[in-house]
Amino acid sequence: GATLTGALNGAKILDAPSFGGPVQLANVPLRRLLEKLDIKLPVTRDPSVFGAFGFSGTLAASSKAIMLSGLRLRFDDTTATGRAGIGNLDTTALDFDLKVDRINADRYLAPAAPSRAPAAAAAAPPTPIPVEMLRSLNMHGTLAVGEAVFAGMQYQNLRIGLNAASGRVRVFPSEAQMYGGQYRGDIGI
Repeated sequence: GATLTGALNGAKILDAPSFGGPVQLANVPLRRLLEKLDIKLPVTRDPSVFGAFGFSGTLAASSKAIMLSGLRLRFDDTTATGRAGIGNLDTTALDFDLKVDRINADRYLAPAAPSRAPAAAAAAPPTPIPVEMLRSLNMHGTLAVGEAVFAGMQYQNLRIGLNAASGRVRVFPSEAQMYGGQYRGDIGI
């Protein structure tokens, strides 16, 4: 049910192959497509998420990198523009620079558990840090979001820079406006 179109041109096929050209995935019902690929999606607060998905951009692929520039990605009611790809195939380093109009991340969370009487509530156990996953990250990029909802909080002009390699993760800059105030930070793990 997915329609991917493009027009790729190749150069130096024998010595240093490279391919490039426009590609487009027409909007597809993502939930149905993933089910056909036997990918089980989690139960979410909003059952309508994982609906429409599609993209267009210009592909540039070589033996060293695969990048999509001029990217326009549609995911549910969110649109992202910019560039993304694997900047180094030897190290599988992800590279991105994306601008997102809006996203409500809370819609993708698991449904809220039924509320209990406050007297019976116990302290939640600490959330373990996914150390091995963090050690394996290899990415560099920036993400700018016009409007976002995370954990019930509304943010505007969110900007996140992410650098992760060799077991070190740095989120800088991390900036956002919320409820008339502003946050700026530098997070390192």
